Amino acid sequence: MRQTLSRKVLISLISILLLLTLGACKKKEPIKTEEYLSILSDRMGLEGDAYENLIKWGIVDENEKQEEYLDYDYLYKTMNRLLPDNNYKIVPNSEMVDRETAIRYIDKAVASINNQSFKEKFEVKEKEEVIKLDDYTLLNDSLKCDKALKINDYIYLQDEGSYKKIIGYRGDYYAFKDVSFEEIIAEIEISDSFEIDFENAEIISPETEKEAVYFNEDRQLLSSTLLSNTFCKDGYRISYSFKSNSLSARISKEINKKNVFLDISVSGIKPSFKWKYQDGNVLETYMKIDFKSSEELGVSDGTYKNYYLDLKNEDGIGFKKFINSKLRNSEEDIETTIKICEIKTPLPNIPSAYFNIDVLAKIYTSGKVELLLQNNHSLGFEVKNGVFRVINDTDRDLDFKIGASSKAALGLNFNLEASKYRLMDIELDGGIRAAVSSTMHIYDKEGDKTEEASDIPYSVLDEVARENEDVKICGDLSLNWIMDINFNTSKSLLSKFGFSASKTILDAGDQIFDNYTHIENMALVKKCTRKAKYKTNVKDFSTNVEKIILEKYSKVIKIGETTNVPIRLLPKDMSEKDLIYTSSNNEVAIVNESGLIIGLKRGSSLITISSKDNKYSTQFDILVSD
Repeated sequence: MRQTLSRKVLISLISILLLLTLGACKKKEPIKTEEYLSILSDRMGLEGDAYENLIKWGIVDENEKQEEYLDYDYLYKTMNRLLPDNNYKIVPNSEMVDRETAIRYIDKAVASINNQSFKEKFEVKEKEEVIKLDDYTLLNDSLKCDKALKINDYIYLQDEGSYKKIIGYRGDYYAFKDVSFEEIIAEIEISDSFEIDFENAEIISPETEKEAVYFNEDRQLLSSTLLSNTFCKDGYRISYSFKSNSLSARISKEINKKNVFLDISVSGIKPSFKWKYQDGNVLETYMKIDFKSSEELGVSDGTYKNYYLDLKNEDGIGFKKFINSKLRNSEEDIETTIKICEIKTPLPNIPSAYFNIDVLAKIYTSGKVELLLQNNHSLGFEVKNGVFRVINDTDRDLDFKIGASSKAALGLNFNLEASKYRLMDIELDGGIRAAVSSTMHIYDKEGDKTEEASDIPYSVLDEVARENEDVKICGDLSLNWIMDINFNTSKSLLSKFGFSASKTILDAGDQIFDNYTHIENMALVKKCTRKAKYKTNVKDFSTNVEKIILEKYSKVIKIGETTNVPIRLLPKDMSEKDLIYTSSNNEVAIVNESGLIIGLKRGSSLITISSKDNKYSTQFDILVSD
């Protein structure tokens, strides 16, 4: 009997294990072919009808049978049409492909086509017979040379790298005019991939002025430079310097007693491009730029630094009267766009071809800002069989302290030029936009408060009210990345062939901190902590409150500085010994078991104060500044 029972138990256990194994090995749901093609088109950066675009791109054969669900046979065909030289290790068969697997293959393929590199190539065939000139004298739109030329002759100026057409005579000189690309070029194919080296670049600065008011002249640009220059424009002082693979620039000015500077750097610029044109048609183009950029914006304001002494003991009514009479309309916004330079870099071993960069900086601000923005960019486009697709991948990092409405943007135009024709370009305007609204919390003698919105910048109100116990200032921040890209501006040939696009990649909807946007004491907090005051200045741990109450709920300290969590009131039968303290970011600030906070690194941390039984808790925001 015992043996029979054991056998039944064993069979049952085996059955259970088999069921568990079968459950674990259960196949994932297959992906529909239509969804697979839609995802592939979207990840490639194609817009419009996915199926039609993929046919034009040569990935889908419209005469080929297409099953409802994706199988490995169809996956194999489409992936190898996308990139024939890649080995995807796909075994063609009729088994269904699940969604996760399909997306994994899509991402791998798209990463490959977005990161193509090309061998150096330059081939040109002209429609007409062209006379090459390397010994000539130019005078405006006329030239003098030893060769006998006739009206309607086409010439190519070797040193200029441009085509002209003879249209008449001016004494000993031949008059000429510029020739359009379509008029002279029958075929052209150009391609290359390389990292920009500024060693041989031509740097063109804007027209300069003699004088400018600026500050912080002692801040030096990078040493070991190939080239550096300083000039003045619109009252700003602009300095820039080049290393072999990077540009650093500073814009500075003193405006309305504000010291303003914007530092930018662009480095690691790696263009990859291909242009194929024949008989009036653009057959295939590709242009992608990889580069790094950073912008640091600073606006310091000393205008109001002594006002808080006059306002320290003013009541709320007196405070309002003072700021409305003395501070209102005293702030003038700073807004400017500065052209820093143009960079013209000849392509290695490709005659009359250049990769050019125009560099702009854009500043707008109305108060105090400390902002550091760093980006890794990969931007580009591709045209194939009349279909345009976009390449965009940007990693962003931000470190800031802000109390103003502001915008800092770096404007770049990358363009490819051959024989004085701009073939294609990418124009980027990217950075950060912040808008801060101000609210005054005014307390009366009973400790009750009223709120009033103000159009005076938060940084100014926060400064003048910092020692007044009857006025507390809050700000509400809207902070978002901005990025506008123009592919093939009106200056480029590709735009004339209809291959141009403008995209707002990031806008006001791309909030950096989501709902974490309230500011107190220049620190971000989750929500407003300005409550009505209690009518006591003594910690009374016997008061019948049902929560942990702090003296204040945010504070700014410096690196290495310490402060205590400011406990004001606790629930009945509780003492400070019953509290537990934790920091949300121990790299920025740490807190010990008695509530002592130490600032370690620039940034913000949320200190949570809770009872041991987790029945009560509150939070204290710390912003560590350097």
